[in-house]
Amino acid sequence: MCLAVGCVAPTGRELWYRQPAATWVEVLPIGNGRLGAMIFGNPENEKLQLNDITVWSGGVAPNADIPDAYVHLPEIRQALRDKDFRKAQELTRQYMVAKVSKSKIKELENWMK
Repeated sequence: MCLAVGCVAPTGRELWYRQPAATWVEVLPIGNGRLGAMIFGNPENEKLQLNDITVWSGGVAPNADIPDAYVHLPEIRQALRDKDFRKAQELTRQYMVAKVSKSKIKELENWMK
């Protein structure tokens, strides 16, 4: 694989697609939990949809950074392997999702109507 800075040996973790995404559900989501993008994969005419956490929270959330969230990832992964999706969702919400005030959620719901 050749990048702008040179060639890199394949690692087996590359993602290869036959054609660009035709619909939104086919795009590749990337991000770090605060800033995200949806990549459609057309190198000749790429389209990116960007998202920032402040769009949904209504402002900077001081508690959005959860430094020890990764500690709970093995338990969440195990719940997924066990097909206990309810538990995985509860753990994810408890340990990995920034807490947003109910007033901000209500404000967003009203805005989306």
